Amino acid sequence: MVILDFGSVWNGYTGAFARTTIVGEPSSAQQTLYRAAYDALTAPIEAIRPGVLCSEVDLIGREVIAGAGFAAYAQPWVIGH
Repeated sequence: MVILDFGSVWNGYTGAFARTTIVGEPSSAQQTLYRAAYDALTAPIEAIRPGVLCSEVDLIGREVIAGAGFAAYAQPWVIGH
């Protein structure tokens, strides 16, 4: 697995761009990890609605990560970064 993560600054604006790819055939463990990360990204996005707290959206992603068995690797700051 290769993670490409780039940051930029232009006229006081900052940006970030990250992509993950797998070189060759992915192993079962790589597929599981990638699916957990993907679901932890998409499930919170799908939950965003007027009135839903950011903390609730964050919790949804964390629950996906924990449910996939990766809770020990979750970062302490907000989901999605």
